[in-house]
Formats: sequence, C-alpha cells, structure tokens
Amino acid sequence: MNWLKSNMPNILSASRLVLIIPFVFALAHDNYLWLAIVTAIIVVSDYLDGYLARRLGAVSDTGKVLDPLADKICTAVAALAMVQFRDFPVWLLGALVARDIIILLVGLVILKSKRVVPVSNLIGRVTMGIMTACFVIYLFDFRPLKSPSAYLTLIMMIVSLLSYGRNGIRTFARHPV
Repeated sequence: MNWLKSNMPNILSASRLVLIIPFVFALAHDNYLWLAIVTAIIVVSDYLDGYLARRLGAVSDTGKVLDPLADKICTAVAALAMVQFRDFPVWLLGALVARDIIILLVGLVILKSKRVVPVSNLIGRVTMGIMTACFVIYLFDFRPLKSPSAYLTLIMMIVSLLSYGRNGIRTFARHPV
C-alpha cells in the first residue's frame, strides 16, 4: 500500500501518455463520447497527480520531471492530431512545440548544472488551462471561439515562456556553480 501511495502521482502522470492513444483514435473517428471521456480523464489526472503528490507527501524529483514531460508530450500529440482532424492552426502547433522545447532544454540545463529541478509556476498553470480550453474549443468545433482562443493561447504561451525564462535566470543567480 505504501508503494502505491507514494507512486500514485507518477502513475497518473504516466497514464496520460497511454491515454493519448485512445484520444487520437476517438478524434480520428469523430467519436465525440469517447473523446469527451478520454479528454476529461486526461485533464482530471493532470490535476490529481500534483494534488495527490502534495496531499500524500509523495512529491518526488521523478514526478517533477515526469508530470511536465507527460503534459508536453500529450499536448504536442493532441495538437498534431487536431491539425490533422480539426483544422487546428499549424502556426499554433509550431509555437507550442517551440515553447515546450525551449522550456525543456532550459530545464535540463538547470537540472544538470545546478542540480535543481525546475517546477511549473502559476503563469504556466494558467497557460495550460487556457490551452486546454482552446483544445476543447477545437475538439468540439465551437467555431466563433476558435480564433480568439488560438490567439489568447499564443499570447499566454509567450507570457509563460518569458516567466519561465525569468525564473531560470533567477535560479542561475541563486545557485552559483
């Protein structure tokens, strides 16, 4: 029981990597019921993994890496599938992938050079919420909201990238070699 309790947050994070497969399948086959169910499970698991890690005292360096990595892989695969099946803007997919690669690379540099695991911040979580809303708008074809949600998502991705950059600079300043 202790093993499950201490690993539940990481299991939830890893489950998102598995759930992206039925997500893409449901999307490709216009199965709106399964799309709604799988999307809801992915979103809830993303919330629960962090909540449970804190609540159960199971915060780990593995989880600090696995959770955002699972988020980035799932959002990139979902966006790529939506480009194919839901007229999601290719430019937004490009911006999303570029932003996530930059954040991952800077995070790896910080981890390797400073031995500090960077964590998400409030702006990053708000951005993820807005991005999730944008995805839902495209998934279920809420046409009047598509362009505004795409541009808002882009703006928030830029703001969050700048915020993570500032945090990275602060981390380097606080943890000299």
